[in-house]
Amino acid sequence: MLTTTPAHAHPLVLVLAGAVVLGSPGLLALPWGRWVYDRRGAMTFYAWSMADTAVIAVIARLDGGGAAPWRHCCS
Repeated sequence: MLTTTPAHAHPLVLVLAGAVVLGSPGLLALPWGRWVYDRRGAMTFYAWSMADTAVIAVIARLDGGGAAPWRHCCS
């Protein structure tokens, strides 16, 4: 989006970034006060963590994986 990497304008990257931006505030609407002492809180936390990991992995893969542009600047 702000870089010149391979995925800067990839539609899937834009959709995933938009989903994260729009979905994250939704977490504030959940009844965390009750869920802290319930299984639902832990399960929601684990599900959100797995979703974050999946989004980051997909975007990193689309962007070239470990071949970051800064790695080539100084060699």
